Amino acid sequence: MYKLIENVSVQNPTGLPPQRKLFRLKSGPYTGRLVLLYAKSPGEIVLRWTDNPYGNWTTPQTIISDSSDYPFSAVIDSDGHIYIAYTKQTVLSAVYMKLTFSAGNWVAGTPATICNSGPCHYPAIARLSANEMWCAYSYYNSGLGVYSIRSKVSYDLGVTWGSGPADSGQQISEPASDMPYVCLIQVGANLFAVYSQARSNLYFRRRIGPAGDWENAVHIATADYIDYNFDCAASPDQKLGIAFCPSLTNRIYFREYDGVALSGLQEAARYQGRSPQVAYLVNKVHIFFARSAGGGFWIPARAIKDGADFSVDDISQGVGLFAKVILYDESVPAHFVDKTTEAADESPADVYHPNTYALLSSVGDCLYLAMPINFSAPPLCFRLPAAAVRLFGNISTAAIGLVSRLFRALINSIK
Repeated sequence: MYKLIENVSVQNPTGLPPQRKLFRLKSGPYTGRLVLLYAKSPGEIVLRWTDNPYGNWTTPQTIISDSSDYPFSAVIDSDGHIYIAYTKQTVLSAVYMKLTFSAGNWVAGTPATICNSGPCHYPAIARLSANEMWCAYSYYNSGLGVYSIRSKVSYDLGVTWGSGPADSGQQISEPASDMPYVCLIQVGANLFAVYSQARSNLYFRRRIGPAGDWENAVHIATADYIDYNFDCAASPDQKLGIAFCPSLTNRIYFREYDGVALSGLQEAARYQGRSPQVAYLVNKVHIFFARSAGGGFWIPARAIKDGADFSVDDISQGVGLFAKVILYDESVPAHFVDKTTEAADESPADVYHPNTYALLSSVGDCLYLAMPINFSAPPLCFRLPAAAVRLFGNISTAAIGLVSRLFRALINSIK
């Protein structure tokens, strides 16, 4: 089921792949409730929730009103409390806030500054124990003109961070002129920082136990370009799973770290993809991602590892390419022509009836579109490589209006 939650006016309302925004309560009287955080407008972060069967979401509750138009990150604990790290407006400092869950509602606490000694972008947050919180972020050194990933810890559940706000944190990645991105994740008793560097390299560093320090960086992969299109998750048997989508390879890749060594690099899908999300469901690796359908359109898909290999499918048959595209020309004996294959690729101007060389030529001509289940909005999209008169022949304005009404009637009848 797809449902429009809200139209927003920000660059990245749901953030980047390594950041978390959607959570499910796993215990207590509200078990199963979904809670979503997103940026509604520049400066405003809101919270909404829905209960099973997830048909209706609550009205947006503003929890932060001084955020910059940069993605934020959040984590939830077993009691339903939510911890947020975001970048503050104008000054670009990293800020922390706790949302306390009580009697079915979330109440925003007092913000605390994590770092204000320089611009901090794309923070990631993790909670390791009752009082131990970690935050990592992309830190810009304006004097040197370079970025690096830095981390800070709080041992009083976010009240104070490191030695204070002026403390820029411990440097994790090597400095570079390109923006790096980071994901923080707990695997067992260990904390992992998975990060991109110089756009084309992916690494992780591990911190063992409360008394340990960050170990040396482990190289995961090199490919152009990785940027923020990666994600990681912890398996039930305490492995670290990492998925990434280099923009120039048209592949989705996966590797796993078992605490001793990395597995080989595995191809999970042969698609141009973006925004991967990794999850271990029923002990199987699931990689959710958006795959390109061409023309700037993206379809939600998933790759599932069952045994040694991955299989790929679209999440909903109601979103994506049509199962059938058929043109009807009333003026010729062979009325129907199947253009499903042509409609599914990016070749221009190839969906036309061979008798008229137009998509629709005259009143009475039809375009039939079919999918196995109800269309999901928006139900239909045209890419016009030429003026409309070329595609619709010499059809009159009134006839185009009729065709439009036929489209609506057809779609409504299918729904």
